[in-house]
Amino acid sequence: FAFAVYFFLVMLRLFVIALCLVSCYAQSNPPAKSWPSAWNATVSITMGDIVVGAPANTFYDASRQMQATFFSQCGIAGGLLNNEPCIQVQSSVSDNFGIWTITGDTCCVDFDNVGFIFPSWTTTLNYVGTQTVYGQEAIHYAGGVDNHDYYVTNDANQTPIFVGPEEWTWFNGWTIGPQPDVFSDLMPISSCVGKCAAQ
Repeated sequence: FAFAVYFFLVMLRLFVIALCLVSCYAQSNPPAKSWPSAWNATVSITMGDIVVGAPANTFYDASRQMQATFFSQCGIAGGLLNNEPCIQVQSSVSDNFGIWTITGDTCCVDFDNVGFIFPSWTTTLNYVGTQTVYGQEAIHYAGGVDNHDYYVTNDANQTPIFVGPEEWTWFNGWTIGPQPDVFSDLMPISSCVGKCAAQ
């Protein structure tokens, strides 16, 4: 009987160790979470010199297939930093597709073949590892379309910290939930006078 109890305890210990190893392995390579369907954040962005490091408020809404980023200072693609504010719009709405920049009462087209980025884009990325980013322990993912580098907080929330090559930096996370309608009154891409400077 003593041998049976001993054998049972050894097997139980091996089972617990195996379970821990499987659990630890699963936790060490977590898949990237999809973005929430609606959020806003204050970000700093550099995107091929379209905007050069100016703080911006961005509003993202998958139900509208749009994102609008309101910059305090704007640099049109290939141009010098402009001290005037501007709005960059990303849209996948069929009759309003593309990315364009609105400055005052005019706009120009940044990209007419790229639209809104869908929440699931992060699921195409591969786990790389962990590292410190802006003083925080971060998970690094890479790959997907345009070979992105994506850094998120190393916790269950996976709050974005940085994504490249666009060079978006979230210094204070994001606010998830229904967003105000900042999209309806924006100048449509059809109103733009042509390509932005770098196009």
